[in-house]
Amino acid sequence: IRVCGGIMDLKGAPEATLTYYIGDRTATLDTNTWEKHSVTGNVSTLQAYDSILISTQGTNLRVYGILDNGGDEKSVVKYKNVTLPLTAPTLGETMVISNVTTHSMDIAVALINTGGAASLTEQKVCYVIHGQTDTTCQDLTLVNDTLKASLSGLTNGEDYDLKVRVSNGSATATIDSSCTTPSGISLNIAPSQTGDLYLCGSTDTKAVTYIATITGDDAHIADYTYKWSVKTHLSPALFVDSTAVTSNTLTVNYPYVNHDNMWFSVQCVAYRNDNLHFKDSVVLASTVRVKLVNSYSGYFMTMYSDHTNSTVKVMSVSGIETASWRDETDAEKYTYKTTGTYTLDEGTYHIVLTSTYGCTKTIEDLVVTSTPPKTYCSGAAANSNEHTYSGGIDSVRDDDGLHGGTSHWYGVTEMNGYCVMKENLRAQYSPSTGNLMAVYNIDVTNTLSKSVNKATSKYNWCAAVDTFYAAGSAPEIVTSQNYVGTSWAVTLPSGFRRGACPAGWHIPTKAEWTQILNGYTNLQLAEGSSWSVYNGVSYTSGDYQHQDRNISGFSAIPNSGNSYYYWWTATAPTTASANATIYCINGNKSNPEPYDYANKGNNWSVRCVRDY
Repeated sequence: IRVCGGIMDLKGAPEATLTYYIGDRTATLDTNTWEKHSVTGNVSTLQAYDSILISTQGTNLRVYGILDNGGDEKSVVKYKNVTLPLTAPTLGETMVISNVTTHSMDIAVALINTGGAASLTEQKVCYVIHGQTDTTCQDLTLVNDTLKASLSGLTNGEDYDLKVRVSNGSATATIDSSCTTPSGISLNIAPSQTGDLYLCGSTDTKAVTYIATITGDDAHIADYTYKWSVKTHLSPALFVDSTAVTSNTLTVNYPYVNHDNMWFSVQCVAYRNDNLHFKDSVVLASTVRVKLVNSYSGYFMTMYSDHTNSTVKVMSVSGIETASWRDETDAEKYTYKTTGTYTLDEGTYHIVLTSTYGCTKTIEDLVVTSTPPKTYCSGAAANSNEHTYSGGIDSVRDDDGLHGGTSHWYGVTEMNGYCVMKENLRAQYSPSTGNLMAVYNIDVTNTLSKSVNKATSKYNWCAAVDTFYAAGSAPEIVTSQNYVGTSWAVTLPSGFRRGACPAGWHIPTKAEWTQILNGYTNLQLAEGSSWSVYNGVSYTSGDYQHQDRNISGFSAIPNSGNSYYYWWTATAPTTASANATIYCINGNKSNPEPYDYANKGNNWSVRCVRDY
């Protein structure tokens, strides 16, 4: 405030004091509380006292001037009403942002002064996602000289521009800042096994446990619900959602698949019950993929025992983590994972193999002995068609030479008290008629008869059991029916059925076959050439898969593809149907077994058993 004075009459006083009081014009002058300025001097110095700095801003002031010369007369008092303009409010230099979450934050700004106003007329904070125009504003609260606000309803993972604006009605002050809300939570699925999942057989399943974990700074993690789903890579490759569950754990029992490389994916969806302000969607998802691999046939051990000094030769090993050789009490005796020749204690072993993928399988009945298979039968020769051995007989001859053909000698082996040919019968002539059985082939006109397939030594059932009458008349068949669905009504005589066998030998019945083969596995019966035993894998002669082959001396070779062996029995059907019984080694099974529904017109092999 500039104060100007003219020539003042001090009434003869050499000097005087000029005092100014400044205060609210609507109030009564209070010399004790109003702002005071004074100067003492002579007339010349008091003539122009100016430029008084008002320490308090405001409007509607009154300035009192009092001139006092120190005399008895009353001081001179004058006043002037003054209106001063407001200046801009002053804010602190920094906007403090705290407690930032995915959907909220707190802000604070210091208020230095109001620019001379008793109070602010406006105090707001406005915020907007960067690059957008949808601005939201809310009032600030003044607490202890600090303007504060809590912003809510924000979107996670966004950049926000913030502006605080205050006004005293005359001037405005602002301060800008920015803040990014966090993306919120993250969802992770951790399976107990990742990558390839190796399954070990047609009944195998593997359990994988998935745990979903939510991390982040969201204050509502406990409020999440989970939904799980599983899908394959096959079409349609769609997720099938489970019902919403509160558990963050899922166990999937993956089943065996009949082919390799089937992909399975697991997805977990987590969502919050209050559905608050999530970017783009209220769901967060994560997937983990597992590949199922059929590894059952991916590991093996090939070996054989030649019954010499109790040695076993391990020929090849692949994909094996452990190999436990156990005796008949299941006590572990040896562990072998490498090839080589080993001397073992005599006995019967089974070998439990564990693959590098955790699959297991057992090789049954490896018989280790220094005694070779018995290749003869006890007892003296019954007639001239049996060859005498020091301990009994070692071979028998068929009757083809008696009918103009060439006889064949057959080795024999003793099995469960029965003397059995260890070779397939190759006779071509009917023992009862002397006729060449090959002339009675089943031809394209479906004429019914008996036949022998000389190339593979296979007979139809009527030829095998020799249903010709001894007098040489027609075969005992119903000729009115054709080959397909034939009914050959055959009534076999009681006792042994010689059939096409040499004299003193016969076709075994179903019951006899059961007794002969009792206790033998398919592998112990199988000769080592051209067989496909277990999982359809073929082996050459001498390459004995899994265990010693042919310890029985039976020397079976396949007669149906490379996986099966069939022999006729002498057991006739109970009705005049087209079915009879055969006995079978099935390469996909462990033990021989009968099959009661064989068409009598089919061609299968014959083994003969010595009469007893």
